[in-house]
Amino acid sequence: MKKQKQGMPFLDFTNLCRSAKQSFSFLTNSGFSLISERYPQTNSFKDGFSFIYRNELISIQIEYYDMEFSVLFIKENHNISYLFIDKHLFSNRSGLQGNMFPRNKLLSVVNRTAIDIEENYQSILNAEDAIWQKLIGWHEVQEKAKNYFYNN
Repeated sequence: MKKQKQGMPFLDFTNLCRSAKQSFSFLTNSGFSLISERYPQTNSFKDGFSFIYRNELISIQIEYYDMEFSVLFIKENHNISYLFIDKHLFSNRSGLQGNMFPRNKLLSVVNRTAIDIEENYQSILNAEDAIWQKLIGWHEVQEKAKNYFYNN
């Protein structure tokens, strides 16, 4: 008889979401306020969590929906992902090759990401102009190339 895989129970997943929020608690000690938080309402693999932190200069959106973990750094009208910054500024130090993770692998990725941001992203968190200009420039080039590819 074939044994069926069982997903993570809803209570375990909501506890995982609370742990994810705790992993990023260093942001409140760095001058950010938690302005929005959302926890899963169902046990659907599409459901998840979202936390938005903001200081006077930037916002950080941390979310997990549809098995996709995402951290976005938002300054003015520029949304730049953790994976983009990791690849272009830190030569993929995280070792992450993508942002799709099943629930049972998620917490370790969240913890590693939070530690990396806390230890290495101070210039980004402080919204230092030089680093943001560099990131925005690289991001705009990538977006133009992507648009050209899709439109031609």
